[in-house]
Amino acid sequence: AMPIFIARQWIRHRTANVNEYSARYSIVPDRFYRPSVDNIRRQSSTNRQGGDESIEVKTAEDFISLLEDSEKLYSRYL
Repeated sequence: AMPIFIARQWIRHRTANVNEYSARYSIVPDRFYRPSVDNIRRQSSTNRQGGDESIEVKTAEDFISLLEDSEKLYSRYL
């Protein structure tokens, strides 16, 4: 499994023939990238695809907490 944006780029260059998995009527397994607290960074002001220095630990912990809360709420919604 890989992020959809990587899969699309991969297919675009015709390096493989891939069957996609539709999540419309299926439960998708939890395979998301979750950064550790020390890997959460601010977005770079000069490089749109890069990060600047790490953010404060409390802010990073709050971010992870919000991420977990949103996943719980989404699973309740289903």
